[in-house]
Amino acid sequence: MPVLLFKALSAALAATGFAVLFNVPKRTLSACALCGAFGVSARILLLNATEHTMHLAAATLLAAAGVSLLSELFSRLLNAPPAVFSVPGVIPMVPGSLMFRTMVGFLRHANANVPIDYQALGADLQLGLTAFLVLMALAVGIATPNLLFYRRRPET
Repeated sequence: MPVLLFKALSAALAATGFAVLFNVPKRTLSACALCGAFGVSARILLLNATEHTMHLAAATLLAAAGVSLLSELFSRLLNAPPAVFSVPGVIPMVPGSLMFRTMVGFLRHANANVPIDYQALGADLQLGLTAFLVLMALAVGIATPNLLFYRRRPET
């Protein structure tokens, strides 16, 4: 459990940092931190609860949808757009290490003097596909609850 707490605090710090970078109002920073911590914690708990039989992209989709629902709640409480909370909240779930390992693997195969190792190439393609699926899961996870709970401004 201390690992989960450490990762949640790290995600909260990352979400807060990106929220500051995106110039969100100061009154929303703590809610952005909560969204980031919730998203990473939810994804880890989903993966652990299913003993890693759930695909990373599926867990990310559910966690991002949870962050988006939480951002809808915070948007009503703090009178700010939901994107103020949802975008910094999912940034810690971006698969940076998967993308990095994919690119390093592809660069390893780019050397013309070395014969192609098809097994390693397949593993690199699998990493790249997983990273792509996680990114798509983040996008769909953010968008779906926002579309379901879209509210119009009252006309004056």
